[in-house]
Amino acid sequence: MKSKPDKYGLKIWSLADCSSAYTVNMQPYLGKVGNKPEKGQGQRVVLDLVNHLSSGYGITTDNFFTSIELANMLLDKNITLCDTLRKNKTCIPKELLPARYKKDFSSMFAFMENKTLVSYVPKKNAAVILSSTEHNDDKISGEESNYKPDIILQYNKTKGAVDTTDKLAKEFTTQRKSNRWPMAIFFHLLDIGGINAYKLWMLKNPDWKKIAWIGEECFCWSWAKN
Repeated sequence: MKSKPDKYGLKIWSLADCSSAYTVNMQPYLGKVGNKPEKGQGQRVVLDLVNHLSSGYGITTDNFFTSIELANMLLDKNITLCDTLRKNKTCIPKELLPARYKKDFSSMFAFMENKTLVSYVPKKNAAVILSSTEHNDDKISGEESNYKPDIILQYNKTKGAVDTTDKLAKEFTTQRKSNRWPMAIFFHLLDIGGINAYKLWMLKNPDWKKIAWIGEECFCWSWAKN
């Protein structure tokens, strides 16, 4: 995968918390189904990964996973979806596609039942198209954010948790060179388990740096007095 830091290796689908990058669920990619490419793979993967979640969550995905059917299925579970759309999707009105007449930093909205589509122009003759079942208005930000719609700000805020975890796992890894795929999976599970344990400890002890600094100051004061 050319766009990823690790271009070669075993492919694992992951679900991670957007604020802490805590890995919630994983599923290995097993290749073709019955020697044929799997249809609707992105939709199936998302539904598998969120199957254990209760209602009230919000899911952020990129355009590989996006579909109107997926958004409807998640809404049935009372889970919202915020995602990017490929421009060849048939659900996108032609008015939202890139056009030369559209001004930079302008936005155009389209409203469907329980869904909102937005087309944002970051530069001339280009457009970024997103959909959301969490937003139902046309709010945009101010000049400091180039008048981006709230949907894009929400997407930018909640994306990237899986990539963050991958970066941490690469930086602090237990991996050893091996030609055996079970060992590669085992090492990866150790990495993710260690990162998750660290995240839980940080959430449980948010003031650990402050406590350590105070302890050091007390020690230095006592040493100087003696």
